[in-house]
Amino acid sequence: MKPRKCIAAVAATVSLTLLAACGGGGGGSSSGNMPDLDAERPTASASATVQASGVTAAANRAASSLPLFGSVSQSASRDGVTGISTDRVRTTFDGDEFTLSVRRQRGNDVHLSSSDDHTDGYLYDYTPIPGHDRGADGYIVDYRPSETTAAYVAVSWLNSDPTDYLAGGYWLHVSGDVLGSGAIADDAGAFIDGPEISLASRPTMPVQGSATYRGEAGGLYGSTYGSDFPQYRGETEIGEWAGDLRLSADFASRTIGGNIDNVILDGYASDYRLRLGAVSFDSRGTFRGSTVRLEHPQLAFTRNTGYWGGMFSSRLDATGDPRLVTGTLGGEAVTSGGTSGVFVGTWYGTK
Repeated sequence: MKPRKCIAAVAATVSLTLLAACGGGGGGSSSGNMPDLDAERPTASASATVQASGVTAAANRAASSLPLFGSVSQSASRDGVTGISTDRVRTTFDGDEFTLSVRRQRGNDVHLSSSDDHTDGYLYDYTPIPGHDRGADGYIVDYRPSETTAAYVAVSWLNSDPTDYLAGGYWLHVSGDVLGSGAIADDAGAFIDGPEISLASRPTMPVQGSATYRGEAGGLYGSTYGSDFPQYRGETEIGEWAGDLRLSADFASRTIGGNIDNVILDGYASDYRLRLGAVSFDSRGTFRGSTVRLEHPQLAFTRNTGYWGGMFSSRLDATGDPRLVTGTLGGEAVTSGGTSGVFVGTWYGTK
């Protein structure tokens, strides 16, 4: 579930030039209402600047929200009292068609389909999820003159029973015509969904022992550089990040925490690390907290906050432990040199 180096559809709504370079129909289907972005890309640089600021603002709101359970979703809309995300995500998968629906608090609901909307993706005969034997990832874009929604999605499933699946990713919504002027990114979020993390079927959590879960994390980020990056000072960058996840679960104390190391930004290695401070999980195997922190050996932070959460799988392994744990996260940070960054994404870990 690690995003590919190409930003493709998600960043295309920011710069409006990368979608055609990355796919233009790629390995998926193209609907009749999807325009030729390569031929119709706008030339006004101001449009990209406005959109970049909108993306970072939307991602910042999502990063400042606690995840919502029943799937796990973390979005730019949240309850003013609890701080919990209010956009509810639902997915379906039948081995062929994947759908993503987001019931949004801010504006119209979103519905994406791998059959009906423009897609660009890859199919794999391998997945790291226990019990699964197929995987796919890619981008889905629903363009309309009044709004555009783009999403990166990764799906893992059992080929003989595709209803046994796990899907995760993130979305970006833009109001206005991305092929014109005045469009702005106004919503963003991350999600993970599947039958084994449904609230309708929760695991019998172990009451003793511990387990280590390893996997991957990734998502969308935005950064505006300050004096500690003099060669890029004043520039705003939007892209994708990915990293290696390691979590330790203590079933006796009902806590879980860990790190995301080897963070990659748009295909390039970095010295960033994400610390996911220990939080408590309940008897249903759900947890959330405000313990995400960004670390870098050469940077001092004047602001460093973040939220994460997730759910243990209802499916147990041979030892009686949940076979995986998964969820979402987000954070924002400001350095002493005035560089600001924000990130939001999804993660999973298996034993």
